[in-house]
Amino acid sequence: MIRHHFALYLVARASAAAGNLAAIAIFTRLAGPEIYGHYVVMFAAALVISGFSAQWIRYAFFNNYRSDDDRDFFASFVTVLAISMAVTSAIAILAFALDGVGAVFAAGALLIGLSTALFEVLTEVCRTRLEAGRAALSIILKAALVLAFGTIALVTDRSALALALGIAVAHLIASIPAAITLGRLLGGRPTWLHARKLLVFGWPLMLSFGIGSFAQGVDRFFLAGAEGAAVVGAYGALSDLVRASFVILAESISMSALPLAKRLFSEHDREGTDRTLAQAYCVLLVIGVFMLAAFIVFGPLILPFVFPASFLHGSDSLLPVIALAAFLLVLRNVYLAQIIYFTRASWMELVSALILTLVNLGFCALLIPHYGALGAALAFLAGQVAAGAFFLFAGPRDFRMPTPLRPTMGVLGVGAALLLACHGLRLADLGFATTLGLEFLLFVAAFAATVRAFGLRFSMLRAAIGAALSRIGGAGRQARPGA
Repeated sequence: MIRHHFALYLVARASAAAGNLAAIAIFTRLAGPEIYGHYVVMFAAALVISGFSAQWIRYAFFNNYRSDDDRDFFASFVTVLAISMAVTSAIAILAFALDGVGAVFAAGALLIGLSTALFEVLTEVCRTRLEAGRAALSIILKAALVLAFGTIALVTDRSALALALGIAVAHLIASIPAAITLGRLLGGRPTWLHARKLLVFGWPLMLSFGIGSFAQGVDRFFLAGAEGAAVVGAYGALSDLVRASFVILAESISMSALPLAKRLFSEHDREGTDRTLAQAYCVLLVIGVFMLAAFIVFGPLILPFVFPASFLHGSDSLLPVIALAAFLLVLRNVYLAQIIYFTRASWMELVSALILTLVNLGFCALLIPHYGALGAALAFLAGQVAAGAFFLFAGPRDFRMPTPLRPTMGVLGVGAALLLACHGLRLADLGFATTLGLEFLLFVAAFAATVRAFGLRFSMLRAAIGAALSRIGGAGRQARPGA
């Protein structure tokens, strides 16, 4: 089963990556730096709305879900979700009015924020219930529809609001397969007991995701105020492309491994839990380090095919910083932050979000006035380092996410050596084609050597989880994560 789920999620995420790449390439050309910059800031505000309104409840659902037979739990979940989205919308409208934000910006932020939040929550229901097919279908649909409706919107009306509307419609339609699943599980009545369980686990996450979403976008808010929409448009487009590339592959690992690690933990199999998590970490580490090196080496050659020239000013200095920050972001969000499911310490995410906010705000205020977009990238990187270090070193003593030191140092060493070797090839002035070919061969050889030396094979992760399932999967189709 894990092999089937992993393949589905990987195909879905690969499709999303391809769709995201095509969407950025088309949207930046149709919109231009200034309009796209307004959209980037609008999207950053939408993420704050999504964080406060619904992101927290998807994790509360994952933590509290037990069985499809408990229809009252599903009814309570939907009720809490609806109330949270309504209250957040009202507060957001009030905040926009007090801040003097225009109606167009507010409408776009609300459209994107609520539609993306609903999509993420509904696909989380499918993922938690191990309905990988429906979750993958929704992800693939989203990628295709965002590209289609976003393009139609910009061709019809070249504005940030039109693009926001297209994105919102795409997310709502892509949510339908997952919504059908949830609809079939309704029929019970909301109860205070179930609602309380969701709220008790989720309220720290409500604050942490809202604050964290603000922290993730504060570099864009600062940069827009200091340098204008055109600069933040170019910076945001590059950042989004790199971050999405890391997140898509990282989530393919987490979506297939972490629910089963949680199941093992619930069955009191600490050895199996640690082994599964450690192998997931190692696979994530290898993919992350090689992606980071690939962006640094090959990114300057590829970016001109993705973005128009007006979006590439200063990208050579920005790219390494943005790529490193994206790698640390997924390592923190996709792996280290999952400790909250094994310790029920959801307050840790809140503290991490506060650290991220304070560090990012401080460095933005210090660096952006002097270094512009590079200062924004450095501030974002500093925030990821600080928030990730908190999860790494400040976790509860009775459980820590496995982070094996030896594989970590080894893979980082391979990545550094690979970058130095590629730099040496370029200094040798062997010609463009020869240099590019040798760099590609170096990457292939280094990856193969890393896999062989550290045993970091996807087959190992699948085998470990498959063995764990064989021990706990006597219930067959009724086995669910989080039980």
